[in-house]
Amino acid sequence: MNQSQEVGVIGAGSFGTAVANLLAEKSPVILVASNEAQANIIRSSNQSAGQKLNANIQVTHDLQHLASNCKVIFPIIPSQDFYSCMVDLQPYLNADHILIHGTMGKPPLL
Repeated sequence: MNQSQEVGVIGAGSFGTAVANLLAEKSPVILVASNEAQANIIRSSNQSAGQKLNANIQVTHDLQHLASNCKVIFPIIPSQDFYSCMVDLQPYLNADHILIHGTMGKPPLL
């Protein structure tokens, strides 16, 4: 795996965008939007969740691209979406990845 100093953030909501902007002050960041349409809107406006994006932020919706380029990944997503996100991300992870998650909201009742 060709991992650089880039850091990944999954979740282009207000919390994820704020985390991405903070991280982008020191490192290049890959910000993952939930789908291609959302990624295109964010790229064209250079804004996400009402926040201007730091110039060090690249936007994508491709989890494989994220995992191939980032050793450290911050999933910043609603708690109800965490499990499905991890299922989607899992095929691209290896033992060298570090995940630091920031979930919010109520977990679903099991």
